[in-house]
Amino acid sequence: MQSELEKGRLKSWEKYVNLIADGARAKAEESRKKLQSELERGRKKSLEKFQNKMKYVNRVADRARAKVEESCLENEKLQAKGKASTIPSPELIELIDELMDKYPGV
Repeated sequence: MQSELEKGRLKSWEKYVNLIADGARAKAEESRKKLQSELERGRKKSLEKFQNKMKYVNRVADRARAKVEESCLENEKLQAKGKASTIPSPELIELIDELMDKYPGV
């Protein structure tokens, strides 16, 4: 049988071992929390970079769309001018009639 002294020493040894184990658990928990916060910061930073890149891409795309619309309008204007130049105006028809009257054989 164990003496009271040995029982006391055993209890204090168990308390000491538990204290060390609790400290190790606490340290591991602290380390885990620190790692999680670093990962979370990294995720936020990556998301922010991605969002900034997407904003840039959208701005470039908007400028490209505006440029295409502008060039389409310019092309339509040029086509309209081309058609307008082929369709005789009333003054031009009058001038042609006068010239035909003046020079009937041509």
